[in-house]
Amino acid sequence: MTGKFCKFALILATCLFLATVALAGQPKGVESNNGYSHVRIVRLSFVEGTVLVKRPGSAEWAKASVNTPIEQGFTVSTAGGSFAEVQFENGSTARLGQLSKLRFDELAMAASGAKINRFSFIQGYGTFHLVPQHGDEYAIAAGNTQITPRGKAEFRTDVRPDGRLRVEVFDGSVDVKDPNQLAKLTKGKTLEFNRQALTAFDISRGIRGDSWDNWVQKRDQQAELAYNDSPVGIDSQLYGWNDLDAYGEWAFFPGFGYGWAPFEPAGWTPYALGQWSWYPGFGYTWISGEPWGWLPFHDGFWNYDPGFGYFWIPGDLSMWYPALVDWYSGPGYIAWAPMGTGGAPACRTANCIIAVRPGTLQNGLQVNSNTRVHIAAGQLARISAPAIAPGATAMLSGTPVQENLRTVEMRGGAQPLAASRTRTVATGAPSTLVRSGAKASLPARRATAFGAVAPKVILMGQTPTQAAAELRATPHASFFHRVLGGRHPTPAFARLGNTLGGQFRVEAAGRDGLGFRPAGSRAIVNRSIASSPVLRGGVMRANPVFLPHGSAPGFVGRQPGLSALPGGNAMGIQAIGNRGAVRGAPMGGFQGAGPSIRGLHAAEPSMGRFGGAAPAMRGTVSAPATGGVHAGAPAAPAAAASGGHH
Repeated sequence: MTGKFCKFALILATCLFLATVALAGQPKGVESNNGYSHVRIVRLSFVEGTVLVKRPGSAEWAKASVNTPIEQGFTVSTAGGSFAEVQFENGSTARLGQLSKLRFDELAMAASGAKINRFSFIQGYGTFHLVPQHGDEYAIAAGNTQITPRGKAEFRTDVRPDGRLRVEVFDGSVDVKDPNQLAKLTKGKTLEFNRQALTAFDISRGIRGDSWDNWVQKRDQQAELAYNDSPVGIDSQLYGWNDLDAYGEWAFFPGFGYGWAPFEPAGWTPYALGQWSWYPGFGYTWISGEPWGWLPFHDGFWNYDPGFGYFWIPGDLSMWYPALVDWYSGPGYIAWAPMGTGGAPACRTANCIIAVRPGTLQNGLQVNSNTRVHIAAGQLARISAPAIAPGATAMLSGTPVQENLRTVEMRGGAQPLAASRTRTVATGAPSTLVRSGAKASLPARRATAFGAVAPKVILMGQTPTQAAAELRATPHASFFHRVLGGRHPTPAFARLGNTLGGQFRVEAAGRDGLGFRPAGSRAIVNRSIASSPVLRGGVMRANPVFLPHGSAPGFVGRQPGLSALPGGNAMGIQAIGNRGAVRGAPMGGFQGAGPSIRGLHAAEPSMGRFGGAAPAMRGTVSAPATGGVHAGAPAAPAAAASGGHH
């Protein structure tokens, strides 16, 4: 009788624990009784294969693209051979392997500015690299347990349908708790648990890395190297910032300030590749198809020079806008163009305007060369916002999926595409440890892997040759190796075209592909393009001066005359950290849930380097000239898509 009573008590305790976790994870409104703000946006920052998203309260799954905004209550799932990464405001990441599923139960912000993050990791394998700041909280429900990091931590979780759970800690420490036991896992330790049999936690030392762990390490390394390599720096990681180093170049643009331009094919235009999706409270929201397309489409302004092309000037990085465009309409058309500094049109010619049929916007269809239409500028009239009610498919945050994927509940991710296979690992010498902190004094007890495979690329847009070389490369060299003459490590780069800004033609210079020069010229002096005839007739006061990368060969120390920030950045913009405060929403945007970066100001270069002091960066306004959506305002078809939130 005593045994039956104990078993009943154990089951009851488990049910109460799960109910508590479920209630804690229920999506809430913009404001809750505890004073939290729930207007936060995180980013789908990497996609390979088929990645699905589902909005809260919806039964419909949609195929997501990179840069999809993720809100509280969203669920992300991966198909077989497919992978995803979600990036948080401060650069923390949640990476999902194939056949995995993660629900964002709570994305909130306290009055103190602390961010509250609660997830349910339902199936598969994934790695969480979490960097709490200013009282941030993270908690992951996985396999009848709750995993809570103690400060900065990186750990992997495997959850199998047969009831087995594994947690491996690569850095920092985490608490793992179920209704009856609590364990603290430190760096290099592994916990295994059969959640169906409710066995005791089995803890061992040592981690046997696999291809997934190697890929995660490469992504971490890329983020660190790109952050330190960037010619323009900020005082802490910010989602989307490191992509700018990998996909474009920073320069000082006379008359505008420090800006950035992407490597893209000739004729490229901002807001011409992606889709519009309707988000309640924001309106039509741009999802860029470019892998770098997060910050440049949700903060700051695009400017256009007839001799150069497009370049982006950052705002103060304290607001997130669904889009920064000017809207136009005409008979049977809806159109838009990037907004320039201060809210003025970036360009006033027909070539700057992207036009589509109204159904493309209304139904959330892809905007590309097949759906864009060409019309004369005289056929369009400027409007404040499109008066087009969104259709059902525009509210899916992606492309509707086929019926066989839509109807499968996620027992093993998006099951129809593939099935997970258990892989036996040899019991001989352990493979290379993927994190330096994972000690191998005892052999790891991973007798079988969880079908863990990894993406084929580190950066989206890499060629297969580039990707293979990066994945084979050893971890970046130590400080002493670099000081004693070893090669300075550099981040990976992915050039998506042979022009900067869609017009200025360049070609690679140097065996590492780090440098570039104007097409047809012999050299570049101080990375200036003053000798290039391409820029004649431009609107800038003088030609732009490109800034050297922090880890480029031959570059030692800081740029002369520029302020320095921790982390080794050669920088031209200094950011002031924001500890956050929930206040009343300013005109044009939401307040209280934005990135950890607040204000920006330009550090002036020395007279000797640039031939003249740079003016302070222009266009650091807190809201565009057009109105936005206030926090808590009801969604309406005519809501301006240029609203934002802090």
